[in-house]
Amino acid sequence: MVVDTREQNPFDFARFEGWFAGVERRALRLGDYSVSGLEDICVVERKDLADLVHSFTVDRSVFVSRLKKMSTYPHRLLVITAALSSVKSRYPFSPSNPNRVIQSLLAVLAGWNVPSSARKPTNWEKNSWHPTCTRFIFTAGWRPTATEDASPIMICNPQRSLWSPTRNLYDIFA
Repeated sequence: MVVDTREQNPFDFARFEGWFAGVERRALRLGDYSVSGLEDICVVERKDLADLVHSFTVDRSVFVSRLKKMSTYPHRLLVITAALSSVKSRYPFSPSNPNRVIQSLLAVLAGWNVPSSARKPTNWEKNSWHPTCTRFIFTAGWRPTATEDASPIMICNPQRSLWSPTRNLYDIFA
């Protein structure tokens, strides 16, 4: 696992000890997280609510440029560490209209196929690695055996987080 050196408050991988060969901190060309050796095909960008609102309003051109670059990666995910209801509600820290942020997220998905997952961490997950990211990373790093289908399919699961692989092995934390 690779964590970008600019990530100010990185996820804690402690509860996944033994799952990854290790956690390495180094500068990534794009995004906050990736898989070692797969940095050219896998990118995860993480935003808390305030940063997401700021990125889609004040720093819009810079953020949109980053998302456009993310769209060229085969495996990409924008993780929002806030509940979708918080993204859709008025912000106590900004006069920005929540509809603008939601419309931007939808445009990014529809126009550049960059999916996002909005989920508020539970108390035991505070600053812990997002379960959606775990499923996403395992799918991005998955390589088929001779008897398996060559492309894992990811589907939308409205009962859980946005992305959920169809293979049970990768759906451990759902």
